[in-house]
Amino acid sequence: MVSLMKKKLKVNIVVGGRFHSEQTYFALTDLGFDVKIYASSPKRYFKSIPNKDIIFIPKLFQAFRKCFKIRLHRYFDDISSLIFDFTASLIMRQSDIIWGFNGDSFLSGRKLKINNPKGIYIVDRACPHFLKQENLMMEESKELNYPYLKHSRWTRKRFCDEYTISDMIVVPSNYTLKSFLEFGYTTGQVCVAPLDASAFIDRKHIQNNSLSQFSSNHKDQIKVGFVGGAFLRKGIIYLLRSLDYLENHNILLVIRANKDSIYCHREAYNLCMKHNVIFLPYQENMANFYNLIDIFVLPSIEEGFGMVLFEALKSKVPVIASSNVGSIDGLVNGKEYLQIQPKDSLGLAKAIESIVEDPVLRKEIATNGHQAYNLKNVKGSMYKNSIEEMLLKLGVKS
Repeated sequence: MVSLMKKKLKVNIVVGGRFHSEQTYFALTDLGFDVKIYASSPKRYFKSIPNKDIIFIPKLFQAFRKCFKIRLHRYFDDISSLIFDFTASLIMRQSDIIWGFNGDSFLSGRKLKINNPKGIYIVDRACPHFLKQENLMMEESKELNYPYLKHSRWTRKRFCDEYTISDMIVVPSNYTLKSFLEFGYTTGQVCVAPLDASAFIDRKHIQNNSLSQFSSNHKDQIKVGFVGGAFLRKGIIYLLRSLDYLENHNILLVIRANKDSIYCHREAYNLCMKHNVIFLPYQENMANFYNLIDIFVLPSIEEGFGMVLFEALKSKVPVIASSNVGSIDGLVNGKEYLQIQPKDSLGLAKAIESIVEDPVLRKEIATNGHQAYNLKNVKGSMYKNSIEEMLLKLGVKS
C-alpha cells in the first residue's frame, strides 16, 4: 500500500549575516515548512539549527575586513552583498518561498519570480524604509559632523527594487511600518510581525569576578547602562550630553560598545573625559551586564526593533527608551518604561533623574516592565502567529 504524504513547501531564507533569521527559521518549521538558510555567518553561530539546514556563503570583503582588521569603504560592503546574493541565487535549491533580508536577496527573489510564477518573495526589513534610514543618517552626520558612509546609488536602487518585486514586506514594529507608509506603501503590502521577547540568546547569570569587583568598586553610584555600537543611529551623543544636566547626581554611565567609534567624535570624547563614563569590553554573558546596572537607556534616533530592551526588562532593570524604538510596541509609557523623544538630552536627563530620585518609581517601572516581558512570553509566539496570518492572506498554507 502506498502512503500518500503531503509534500512540505520549501522556504529558502537568504540573509547576509544572521540577524533574527533563527527566529524566522523556527517559526516557519513550526508551521510545517521545509526551511534552509543561506547565510554569510558561519554555521557555528546558528547553535540551535541543524547544520544540514545552514548553507554558508561568505561575504568576501567582510571576511577580509575581519581577518586583517581593516576598515573598508561602504562600497566594498555593497559589492560583497551583491556577490553574496548572486552566489545564493546560483546555488540555492528550488523553493516555493524566498524569505530575503533586505539588501541581500534581490537576485534570489527575482529568479524565483521568473522560474516559479506561483512563488512568493518576502522581504524582511527590520529597520525603517531604506531611504528613510539613509536620509536620517545623512542628516545626523551633517548635524554632528560625524562621518557616515552612504550606500552607492546602485545599492540604494537594489534595496528599493526588492520592495517593488516582493509579494510582502515584513517589519517588526509599528515604527518601521510608519516609515513605509510615508513612502506610499499600504498595510496590505507591509506586515508587522513583532519579534518574540524570548528571541535573544538566553544566558543565565554566571559569576564574573572582574565585573563583581567592578560592581563593588562603584556600589555607591547609580549605574546607567547602554548597549550599542552605531554612534549616529543609537543617539549616543544625546545620552552623553544628558550627563551635563545630571552633575549633582552620583551617576556612572556604563557603555557596552567600542569606545574608538565614540572617541573619534571630539564632543563625545570630551564629554566622556568630563563625566563618569566607563566602557566595558565584549561580554560573553550579557546577563552579567544587566545585573550590574540600575537603569537601562536606549535613546535611539532610529531603531526598527531593539531586542536589548527586552533583555533589560527580563533582567528587571527599569528602561528609558526613545519613541523611535520599535520594541516599545504594547508597553505602557510611565508604567512599564519611560519614553523620551529622540535627540532630547534634557528630556532624557529628567527621565533618569526621576528614576534616581524616586526609589518607589524605580521599583515600579522595573517590576511592571518585567511583568510585561513575562506576559509577552505567556501569550506565545506573536511572531509565528503573525507570519501564519500573513501567509494565509497570500494564499499559502503549510
